Amino acid sequence: MQSAFERVTESIAAPPRVVFTIRDEDWASTYQDRPVVPIKLGLRLLSLAEKETVRAAAMQAASEAIAGTSDGIAASESAMLITCVSLAICDPRDSRKHHEFFDCPNDKIPIALREETVKRIFDEVEKLAIETSPIFCEANDDDVDEAIELLLSDALANLDESDPARAKRVRRYVDFIREELLT
Repeated sequence: MQSAFERVTESIAAPPRVVFTIRDEDWASTYQDRPVVPIKLGLRLLSLAEKETVRAAAMQAASEAIAGTSDGIAASESAMLITCVSLAICDPRDSRKHHEFFDCPNDKIPIALREETVKRIFDEVEKLAIETSPIFCEANDDDVDEAIELLLSDALANLDESDPARAKRVRRYVDFIREELLT
């Protein structure tokens, strides 16, 4: 049985921290059911259970791709992007509600949105995670200097050879930092 407090808090909207607008150019050219006006998507952080769902989807896609002699890394990344974006999309007014247009997001996103759009939404989710996470502390000047030294040395090239997926993630973070500094 719910308490009066729980009933009241459920009735109050919990706005998402990020709202993303999907415009006409963001839809896949082959998708026929696109709205005629831009739509807004709320974006929310994933729970730990949802993050495990993302990992499981990526691992399954990689296994299936490798079994079918396809590129396991590409399949894993694609599944990770689609699953993460599917789980992060919510109503633009209430993060606890599903988005009305994306009723089955895992099925609809790969056919409705361009790959670049999915990546941009994923980037917004990643930014939100970094901005709000207590795990990612703010770097001090010494940390910045050390990161610059590592980037100028062969650290990234070595990482490309030893762990390509991790190297890609680092390169994305570097690009994110570059973009933040330029804007």
